Amino acid sequence: MRHEILKEQQLYTKQKKPFFGLSFSNENLTISLLENVQEFMEEGDTLNHCIFTNEYFKRKDSLIFSARIDNIPIETIEVSLSKMKIVQCRGLKNKNSKHHKMILNLMQKNLYQVCSRMKKNKNETV
Repeated sequence: MRHEILKEQQLYTKQKKPFFGLSFSNENLTISLLENVQEFMEEGDTLNHCIFTNEYFKRKDSLIFSARIDNIPIETIEVSLSKMKIVQCRGLKNKNSKHHKMILNLMQKNLYQVCSRMKKNKNETV
């Protein structure tokens, strides 16, 4: 399994590297891009949802973020790159946390940063 994760990590890094380092904060809430496949496994285990088992790290059109309060995962957010919108935001056992609205607001306010990274990456590859 470790070998598989390493192989998947190489592909994930190649696809998502332009977005690495994306992080937004508001008081004790921080939303950060999941930057490695191991984080997908840990997030799925902690929140008891399918982020790892359904291989969201392989989705080319998605970015996956972890919303944390005091560094504890609260919800996982999927953003569509083609539609530039939040597709889903799920907490423990796929339920909304009590911080759901605050998480959505912070993510929505910062979608422009995802978009600017896409434009920057497009310009660098031309």
